[in-house]
Amino acid sequence: MGLLRRLRNVVNAPKKLEDRHIDACQQFLMMSLDCDELIARLEGMFTLDFGDSRRLAHCSFLVPEPGVQVRRIHILRAVEMCQQGVVTVQNLMQWATVLLLNEAFEFEVEDSEWIADVLNDLSFNSPKLEMDQF
Repeated sequence: MGLLRRLRNVVNAPKKLEDRHIDACQQFLMMSLDCDELIARLEGMFTLDFGDSRRLAHCSFLVPEPGVQVRRIHILRAVEMCQQGVVTVQNLMQWATVLLLNEAFEFEVEDSEWIADVLNDLSFNSPKLEMDQF
């Protein structure tokens, strides 16, 4: 393999998330950052495309161990913030989508199925959801 190709592989290799990136993910989880701010703080290591009927994400970082823990309380808090008008339904939908697609986040084991189901509902059905079902 030529030197140029090896250099290209090194430059394009996934990077480890630094503390500042993990902090940004934690702030996003608490809804202190919006989706665009998180993407900016991850400095090109996470991209997201909201299409009409699809959502595509690309993570170009090494998956952190442990990941940023998503717990039931985070979802209940986010839904409450939406009910109170602190965040919009669109913000909630984007938040849920990022938690599903960004590999820096992992679901708490005890509630992983519930978390995945609710995030999926929020991601695809937010405008149709009755927020009082939580």
